[in-house]
Amino acid sequence: MIQPSTANAKILVVEDEGIVALDISNHLEGMGYVVLGTAATGEDAIRKAEQLKPDLVLMDIKLRGKMDGIQAADMIRVHSKIPIIFLTAYADKPTLQRAKISEPYGYVLKPFEDRELLVAIEMALYKNTMERRLRESENRLRSIFNAVLDGVFVLDKLGNILDVNPAGCSMFGYTRPELLENNWETLVSAEDLEKFKNSKMMVNGLLSGTNEFRVVHRSGAILWVEMNSAVLEGSEDIHMVGVMRDITSRKRAEEQLLHDAFHDALTGLPNRSLFIDRLERAIQRGRRYENAAYAVLLLDLDRFKVINDSLGHQAGDQLLKQVAERLTSLLRASDTLARFGGDEFAILLEEFSTSEEAIKVAERIQEDLKRPFLLTEQTIVNSTSIGIVVGGRDYERSQDVLRDADIAMYKAKAAGKAQHVLFRTDFRERAITLLELEGDLRLAQARGELHVFYQPIFNLIDGKIAGFEALLRWFHPQRGLIPPSDFIPLAEETGLIHTIGTFVLREACKQLVEWQAKFPLLAGLSVSVNLSGKQLNQPDLPEQVSQVLQETGMDAHNLKLELTENQLIDNSPSALAALEKLRQLGLQLLVDDFGVGYSSLSYVQQFPIDTIKIDRIFVNRLQDGEARRAEIVQTIIQLAHELQLGTIAEGIETPQQLLQLKALSCEYGQGWLFSKAQGKEAIERILQASIPFNRPDLAGMAVAA
Repeated sequence: MIQPSTANAKILVVEDEGIVALDISNHLEGMGYVVLGTAATGEDAIRKAEQLKPDLVLMDIKLRGKMDGIQAADMIRVHSKIPIIFLTAYADKPTLQRAKISEPYGYVLKPFEDRELLVAIEMALYKNTMERRLRESENRLRSIFNAVLDGVFVLDKLGNILDVNPAGCSMFGYTRPELLENNWETLVSAEDLEKFKNSKMMVNGLLSGTNEFRVVHRSGAILWVEMNSAVLEGSEDIHMVGVMRDITSRKRAEEQLLHDAFHDALTGLPNRSLFIDRLERAIQRGRRYENAAYAVLLLDLDRFKVINDSLGHQAGDQLLKQVAERLTSLLRASDTLARFGGDEFAILLEEFSTSEEAIKVAERIQEDLKRPFLLTEQTIVNSTSIGIVVGGRDYERSQDVLRDADIAMYKAKAAGKAQHVLFRTDFRERAITLLELEGDLRLAQARGELHVFYQPIFNLIDGKIAGFEALLRWFHPQRGLIPPSDFIPLAEETGLIHTIGTFVLREACKQLVEWQAKFPLLAGLSVSVNLSGKQLNQPDLPEQVSQVLQETGMDAHNLKLELTENQLIDNSPSALAALEKLRQLGLQLLVDDFGVGYSSLSYVQQFPIDTIKIDRIFVNRLQDGEARRAEIVQTIIQLAHELQLGTIAEGIETPQQLLQLKALSCEYGQGWLFSKAQGKEAIERILQASIPFNRPDLAGMAVAA
């Protein structure tokens, strides 16, 4: 007896002839199979198949009752998936055609040999096992397919969607049936679809590899997706499987990071990096095409620091935002407006033909920025200084354009602020000279090139010397004597003024103490030292002055510090506290160059000032027979006396000027009529020869007056 490979397989025999059913059962058991039972009708076969759950059903086609074997087999296949072999004597074409609908696993004609039946049963059981495993595998794959959080799409060679998982449906907002009616091209954005059609990533008309592109949601929203796809070669139906992930949030974050990297956080304007990138492209166009001119305007807000210090940084930020909004409204879409940081803005103008057009833009900007700004419920008026560079083929690098724009902008500030200046090449030569001068200035003190000169200050009533003004002089080994107007602003800009200012203060105090010791009768002499606005901003200035007084042994009452009225006003919030501390040391404070700025005595009296110095501009107007010229000086002196302030006239050069000042009751004066500023040796010789120091000619003038 042949033994089956699937011994103990459970079989249900369906045969309406009892003897035949018993015979078949005996044969099966003899082969090693387990016969669960027999059924004589189709209805009984369906019921027992459901109850007994056999591994195989041997079904006779011709059965008694309303249902034949083919009908019963079809019902069992639908409900139980049990394999069925037909055992029948009928092999006519109509019967075979009907038998096909039940998808039998075998068809054995009676009478049959045991070997024939065994082979049919073994093949049926094997086929059923393979199909069951395939179904289980497909079910597992389908479960995984449906559970994947990324969208999975299966496409044919024409791009039609053959299958999609729930995540894919959710990603696009469609149901599965709706997507199965779509072609892939209907989901991809038109721009990216065209790109893919021309891409090397296309294989047989389908996308392969990893790609990022945009798709269209059912709502019309554009989504960014990343898809890993593979083309399946050799398949007649399935040609591509793609796993898709929604990366819209990541793309937006990348776009935001990119935006932040090239835009100013406060104003939202392009920053320096983006501006330079666009300027570089404009430079390349300018070198390539003859008529591709461009211009750069560099803007710096005037007195922005004063607004920040007085109203606070929040108000300063509000001003910058409002300035950015106004500038944006004044420019064309083709222009680039950027914030360079602080209170500095830059504008790139393209598609224009003449420098006059750039100047007109600057004028329009300055006119608009003169309109009041409302900051934290306070209205302010401000202005801006603008440097202009018109470029073309003469520039190769953005840094050169910006350098020249910066030079022109500082020229505008030096011209009195609220100005615009068009760059000229000689400006650059001047800038180079200043750069060289800066390098020399950094070494000047160590090389002993800086010297303190002294100009006597006289009491105009008795003609006696009252003190000195200490004035810095720089003797350059190649350039000779460099005027203070050339290097003091440079020292302020570079920060060298702090060390230079301390040097002058120490030298002046040390020298006065030395003269007081050498000439005891002159113990009441004082020395005036000019103070820079930059020094006034130093928080430790009072401590520095106090330290110099202690080091030199100088009496604070003999020291006077001079500031211009503009320095006071520009630094008013911080200046007042610093000046109060300086006065507490016992020294005196003077306002220099009074009358040439924008303040008044009523404003200056808010500060702890002892004396005002009348500027030489007004003193030079004093001449015999021109009494009306003295009205301004007279007003200044009268108001100063009413405020209990002393007065010193600067720049006295003629006896007539002296007489007028004495007649107006000005207490002190200095100028070339008395003495130029001289070195300490020359001043010491004067003091040596004139003790007690007296000018009979000046006294005589006093009598005559």
